[in-house]
Amino acid sequence: MNDIKLKECPFCGGKAVWCATESEEELHECHFIICTGCGFLLELDSDEANQTHDMGHLVYLTAQAWNRRADDPIVYPDGAYWVTYNGWRQATNLINGNQTVMVMVKTDCDWEFYDVLIHECSDIVRIEE
Repeated sequence: MNDIKLKECPFCGGKAVWCATESEEELHECHFIICTGCGFLLELDSDEANQTHDMGHLVYLTAQAWNRRADDPIVYPDGAYWVTYNGWRQATNLINGNQTVMVMVKTDCDWEFYDVLIHECSDIVRIEE
């Protein structure tokens, strides 16, 4: 966890630190980030946020959520996603954090392919493997 750089707290500018808890009784592990200034806490629970219990991916998602700011684009992890663009739902692959996806769009005469920004799509849902 120490190799993931955390931004300062979005509310007070305080230092953010990693914390982790584990309960062997419940086989439950969670990672959270807390601000040492104001005490704001962000937690992603392995049972709720990641049913595969891939803790490396969970740590990545927690850091990504903490470091996200309103004017930042969302960066989706590599993988297959269902996206909806212009009312049409389709599968697409995201690789290397790309911010564009190729989608098919129905025109008056035919279907055409377009590269669109991922944030222009709605209902972006990862396809579980």
